[in-house]
Amino acid sequence: MVLRLGVAAAAFLWSCAHGPAVGEARLDPLGEYEVTLSSESLVSEGTMSIEGGPGAYRGTLVAGRMTARIVGVEVDANLMHVTAAVESGRLVLRLAGDESFLAGNWVMGTRRGTVTATRRR
Repeated sequence: MVLRLGVAAAAFLWSCAHGPAVGEARLDPLGEYEVTLSSESLVSEGTMSIEGGPGAYRGTLVAGRMTARIVGVEVDANLMHVTAAVESGRLVLRLAGDESFLAGNWVMGTRRGTVTATRRR
């Protein structure tokens, strides 16, 4: 768990220090990702797919026994904020990184943990 938190923290700090200069393009969230969601008691691997366009992004996140419908994606230069509807409410992913690798955290109700996402295409 400590190693995963260290990886997420390192990716976040790297992206803050090496993020794009003012006026550069925003992160393009479209594509398919291999994701790993971790908490103190569970590690789930799966996929996330995002399609659509600004203001109308949508997709799916499947990890372990959970299937979530992505209902919103906000992006900035090196940040991606994903909101997904799950059976028990809402899942929020806050990610930082570049076009190929993102790391950050997730929150679903009172549960929380870390997340990594590697773009497949």
